[in-house]
Amino acid sequence: IMKKEVKNETKSEVFQKAFWLYMIGNILGFLMEGFWCKLKYGRWESHVVSMIGPFCLLYGFGATIFYLCSRKLKNQNIFTQFLFSCLVGDVVEYICGYFLEHAFGMRAWYYGRYFLNINGYICLFMTVAWGIVGILFIYFVMPFWDNFYEKIKGKVLTKICYTLALIMFVDFMFTMVCITRWANRHKGYEAHNKVINIIDKKYDDDFMAKRFNEWRFIKK
Repeated sequence: IMKKEVKNETKSEVFQKAFWLYMIGNILGFLMEGFWCKLKYGRWESHVVSMIGPFCLLYGFGATIFYLCSRKLKNQNIFTQFLFSCLVGDVVEYICGYFLEHAFGMRAWYYGRYFLNINGYICLFMTVAWGIVGILFIYFVMPFWDNFYEKIKGKVLTKICYTLALIMFVDFMFTMVCITRWANRHKGYEAHNKVINIIDKKYDDDFMAKRFNEWRFIKK
């Protein structure tokens, strides 16, 4: 059952709700991936997508996008909600997979063996999964989160939110720089300044392969 709608939200409040879900998604994604590897392979694997902190940024982005889309879909019928959630999940996953392959020559996942897949980026199984996730967000996560936030919001939380958002932005940009340099080293590009030399020494191929242990360069 949908709970009472929260009215008169400011842009700042919407941003804060989305950002905190982004952070929760980052950490939950890290934990979920780790426990899944423990169950499947008998060992813990840290599937992070950040240079600093235990954050799986793809889950964070996914949680944020689903939340924002859920706000637009809450008054639609459940069939429309399901189809749109399928589409959102597929588009995000396809764009991320395409970008990772064509920008860095790498893959972090591959659905090539799954039934009805497109270039290994998306598949029917995950499409349905995204639809289910969207429905759960609309009917359970979003109303709970809106009501919970109303109870905890305040000036202190706002300051923490924007400070942490700045830190996460720096972490994201630093992550992109290090991954780009990792890919460029793989292509044989030499360091051309002192900053790149420092990155090469501190965050070499061995470090990056351990940090992003599920990422693989595509063999041409």
